[in-house]
Amino acid sequence: MTRFFIIIISLAFTLKVSSQVYPVTTIVNLTPPYPSSLDGYTDMTASKISLHIMVNDLTLSNYPVKLRLVMKSNSVAITTSQSFITSPILINGGETIVLTASDLAGYFRPENLDFSGLSKNQYLRNGQLPDGVYQITFEVIDYNRNFVISSSRMPAFAYIFINDPPILNMPFDRAQITITGQQNILFNWTFRHSPFSRPGFIPEYRFELWEVYPENMDPYAVALATQPVFTKTLNSTSFS
Repeated sequence: MTRFFIIIISLAFTLKVSSQVYPVTTIVNLTPPYPSSLDGYTDMTASKISLHIMVNDLTLSNYPVKLRLVMKSNSVAITTSQSFITSPILINGGETIVLTASDLAGYFRPENLDFSGLSKNQYLRNGQLPDGVYQITFEVIDYNRNFVISSSRMPAFAYIFINDPPILNMPFDRAQITITGQQNILFNWTFRHSPFSRPGFIPEYRFELWEVYPENMDPYAVALATQPVFTKTLNSTSFS
């Protein structure tokens, strides 16, 4: 009889823990296209990221907390270092705090982060994150006792893929084209972007045409030094 009683109590305790309501809920919002570098998320002119901190526990008053960034893909994990010291954020029951890119800038600086699956030196060498789908969350932590008091209702997902430029198929490089009256010249290229760049991604190409005159000038120098005679933005891989 005693043994049966102990099992029932244990099950009840487990159910209570699994249905725990956290005092704080966080929501991270990201605006595509997603930067492939950490500092891209704190560009104040682009407003790429914002964090909503919703305080569910109405009994909290001037409760000191701090944040921890957690950024993960299948191969890389980046988190706020314990050595990164910030001033406490004071939260109150029932309020929602909104932090913008400028408020979160320190959490994306490499010197304040721990890296796994990618060394800090590897990142600093090229300033780019490896391709992948990254989940980005912020944990709210008790400032003095260092335990997590938040759950993430809506983690953000960043689809980070470095797309290579297209390859021109026609006309051939340095080809001589005989002009015969009013004719269309077909330009065609092959895309090299990843189909996993992000959901709903539609590539956009910018077609620019220069006149090289005199003919012995370096065409690359002409493109760098002068404006194109024709420009068009399109989504297809051909134009005539």
